[in-house]
Amino acid sequence: MTTLLEEPAKVEAAEPLAIPGRLALATDLGPRCDRALDRARQLARQWRARLFAVHAIEPGEADGRRSTAPGGSAPPASVGRRLRRNLGEAVDDIEVFVAEGKCEEVVSEIARSREAGLVITGVARDEVLGRRQLGRSVAALVHEARLPLLIVRDRMHDAYRRIVVATDFSDGSAIPLLTAASWFPTSPLTLLHAYDPPFAGMATDRTAYEAEYRAVAAKEAEAFLATTPLPRDRLELVLEPGSVTSVLTAHVEARDVDLVVIGSGEKSLLHRLLAGSTDTSILAEVPCDILVVPKIPAGLPAA
Repeated sequence: MTTLLEEPAKVEAAEPLAIPGRLALATDLGPRCDRALDRARQLARQWRARLFAVHAIEPGEADGRRSTAPGGSAPPASVGRRLRRNLGEAVDDIEVFVAEGKCEEVVSEIARSREAGLVITGVARDEVLGRRQLGRSVAALVHEARLPLLIVRDRMHDAYRRIVVATDFSDGSAIPLLTAASWFPTSPLTLLHAYDPPFAGMATDRTAYEAEYRAVAAKEAEAFLATTPLPRDRLELVLEPGSVTSVLTAHVEARDVDLVVIGSGEKSLLHRLLAGSTDTSILAEVPCDILVVPKIPAGLPAA
């Protein structure tokens, strides 16, 4: 049969996001938020960054209590005391902000007003920030703030050691890769691309067809890497057939990966995944911490 294979897309040079000088810890006061707190404190030490905590009282949850407007620093007494109690010994070094409103809007506004370079959150009840659907919360928060978002699942035992950057080689895809390399300069990096040859089951010679498709993916990968300043020995390139979620999940489990990095944007891999079922998305299934890096950083106009 005749195969239609696209030529590698042209990609433009990119720059990594700056290492954050301020970190925003978004917490729902749930029992697993200590994981996000521990990771936030570790990263604050690693980057010598300032850390502050944010809690949103969503409409209908305030029980008559009024809070400050986003950006204020005088939280309702009961919520403030509970938040400070959960922070424990870290509270002396952390500013606390509480405001009423939609979670993603409160966190985004405070994070931007305090010039945070990264928002860090945990997972409670299998949902980011303990609110609604996992995909909806992440998509809204990344879109609102256009700031990197770190979703912490695992307990913090050490600095991130094994990092995988998932890519589709689309415009802006170099930003997550370069950001990972800049933020974690001593950690081994893997660039992973999952490809799913269309109509493979209809091919006369399926093996030859899949080999041809992989060759195109390899050519596209080399063209992509040529636009970055990273030395080739700085990372491992992995090209695997299958869906992104299944390939990435299998790789994380087989290699004991600490962190997955993925880009966000209107045409990004994350956007397409979130457009489908969140139950099968990378955010719901990948069993490790996930760093979402916007392809259009805060302060830059959307295309």
